[in-house]
Amino acid sequence: QHFIVPNVAPVFCAFGMMHADLRHDYTRAYSATTDEADTGRINALFADTEHSGRETPVREGVSPDDIRVARAMDLCYYGQVREQLASVPDGPVTRASLAATVAHFHHMHQRVVGYSGPGFPTVIVRVHLTVGLLLRPAGAGDEEQVRVGPDGLFAARRRAHAGDLGAD
Repeated sequence: QHFIVPNVAPVFCAFGMMHADLRHDYTRAYSATTDEADTGRINALFADTEHSGRETPVREGVSPDDIRVARAMDLCYYGQVREQLASVPDGPVTRASLAATVAHFHHMHQRVVGYSGPGFPTVIVRVHLTVGLLLRPAGAGDEEQVRVGPDGLFAARRRAHAGDLGAD
């Protein structure tokens, strides 16, 4: 058997905080069935949110060229209260991109809830925008950087034995 033991704890620690992606999430309410959705209104919501959302990372010292934007929508089946987040393709929201978002919703609903109903009407509940900077994790593609010990020397690599782990 093989075990992977991380060199650092990436979550809930100072290292994780310092190397996590910098991001801000924005949500705007918008309620309509996807059949009757006003793509012009959705595009206006995304544009307005993106315009104000890009200002925050710049104030935090992020270069405008390094900012990344991701769009998504919370959708549910008509009559349901359980939403699933579905990504929105880049570019203006059109009937075709909205159909791709709905297809992603069906996929996510199947994966998370265990079923999907492509023939059922769908409803947009909210639009989401994530604005941020994707940081390169320390050591990503740089094995030596990850293997530096607290004394500044490279950590050694060795086999570990954990005894008999078989079940009785």
